[in-house]
Amino acid sequence: WSLRTGWTVEKIIFDFGMLCNHEHLVHSWTIDVGDRQIQNLFNSLEWNEILTTNQKELPSIPKDLLNYFNSFRKKSILDLRKALYTQQPWQVNYDPKVHFDLEWVYLSILSLIKEYEADTFKKPMLEVWYLVHCWSLIDKCFLNVKNLMVVRGEGMSLASSNRKNEDRFVAAISKPARKCIGRKGDLVLRKSYIEFGGGEVGCKYEGKNGTKLLKERGLKLPKMLRDMLMLLCESIGNNDKKVRQLEVIGYV
Repeated sequence: WSLRTGWTVEKIIFDFGMLCNHEHLVHSWTIDVGDRQIQNLFNSLEWNEILTTNQKELPSIPKDLLNYFNSFRKKSILDLRKALYTQQPWQVNYDPKVHFDLEWVYLSILSLIKEYEADTFKKPMLEVWYLVHCWSLIDKCFLNVKNLMVVRGEGMSLASSNRKNEDRFVAAISKPARKCIGRKGDLVLRKSYIEFGGGEVGCKYEGKNGTKLLKERGLKLPKMLRDMLMLLCESIGNNDKKVRQLEVIGYV
């Protein structure tokens, strides 16, 4: 990737990677645009070119869904329940193909209200508790995507396993190496053997630069997502035009 200034991105991050004494995303040819160390390798014009080249915008939220979300901007549980129990037009003639997202919001708010009423958020809980009681909301928003599985509980990434075992062979002169397991994530989005995204969670927030967050946001999850992207590319025959349209998503 040659920038307008003449510098090659791969050369710059390769040289940086050779200086690293610890594992870093550049060792996987991946740029974290939120990493100040990487940003400092380029001047402002180069960095702006990196950020804006083939930039993908986030999809917009439908107006009716956004309005329904905003109707829950309340300051008390009582007001939240009043808003929740106000009958909506979509509830009268519910169609899962049209109103799925609206119902998902309804059920998510109801689930969180119950947790607040039980004061569970004031108690110290393990990570698995949050997976079951809070982040399962994310799982349910994919229920209308046919055949998509949301794998939880440190599920192994098949894409990561595929990369780690690409050099295994049938026993001949010597025995094959033991099969390596793929990276494990708190959430893996999978359809058949293809994966489209993943996620990591923690039981407490230690700030935007907490050790666990830095490791999972800046190394573990991106490396797993890279493996997923590579397998997606392989599944479409590495067609250049199609590859440039691919995306994987990560939740932290």
